[in-house]
Amino acid sequence: MNTIYQHLPLGKIIDHPINHAIYADNFDDDLVESVRVNGVLNPITVCRHPGGSFVCLSGHRRRQAAKLAGLTNIPAMVVRDDLPEHLQVIMVIESNRQRDKTTEQKARETAELAKARSVEAKSRMKAGKKATSDPRANLPEGSDEKGRAITQAAKETGLGSRKTAEKALEVVEKIDELTAAGEAIKAEQLREALNEKSVSAAARLAEEIDKPKDPQPQAEQGQSVRDAFGPVWLSLVPLWERLEEVKEIESIVRKLKAKIKAISREAVGSRINTTPVDAAIQAIEQALKLGVPHTECFKCQRDVKADCNLCRGSGWVNESEYSGRRTESGDQWLRGRVS
Repeated sequence: MNTIYQHLPLGKIIDHPINHAIYADNFDDDLVESVRVNGVLNPITVCRHPGGSFVCLSGHRRRQAAKLAGLTNIPAMVVRDDLPEHLQVIMVIESNRQRDKTTEQKARETAELAKARSVEAKSRMKAGKKATSDPRANLPEGSDEKGRAITQAAKETGLGSRKTAEKALEVVEKIDELTAAGEAIKAEQLREALNEKSVSAAARLAEEIDKPKDPQPQAEQGQSVRDAFGPVWLSLVPLWERLEEVKEIESIVRKLKAKIKAISREAVGSRINTTPVDAAIQAIEQALKLGVPHTECFKCQRDVKADCNLCRGSGWVNESEYSGRRTESGDQWLRGRVS
């Protein structure tokens, strides 16, 4: 690709929107400090944008670090060719090939790359240079060719098989749908399932997350209530009934933690001492965990293999068992729970 080396004013460089849509980068103090001391050693890559500005294709974090470090100019390799949008998208994704990514980021990469590769293939066909692996562009929903495009893109992004990729894309669509509808808590629950558990677990949650939940069974004093695992102590019933409230608070605390961490990495938050903040948030998180029925107790600390008399006496069930990843001995214990 034909490029030229230049020093460009930071004010004339904008991030490519697809970079934020996929990666939503956070920036760390180490990078900002390195740029403040040494400058930007590795030029970013940009292409020209109408109106005399430039679009960043590679080096978004370096550009932002330079801005936070107070630089006014930055070295850049300027693509001299007129790059169409689909090639810009491909370059942004390829420039992030080596970074650590969440499953959600890989899914978003796959969706955008499949569309870009299809347009790229159409361009080659017009030029009489079609490759045998090229999917056709503008493919109808559900077509084999569209599935082929997703398969090829998922292979490039490392998302997995076509089946896994399609499930992940459906989950991401649901996350966006919930976010647009103002259901931030549900969207975050789905995101956590996708990134911290598995695509299959997230896909199952996506199917169930909007379904109304059955009301908790009522019980008179001295009676037990049956959950998915058997009888539960009556004293736990209020915890089950208010479980969603606790989960909502947990989500708020996680967002607060991320917000403080992000702002502490910027110049405006450089004086924030995060040590006591982390300790306080950790204490809150621990307290909240002990406020839901599926939690660790003080004795066994969520050890699925532990034969914990405190859990048996209290009616607690640990999270592994609650999530369905149960051992035979765990099942026997659950079946034997009585009030």
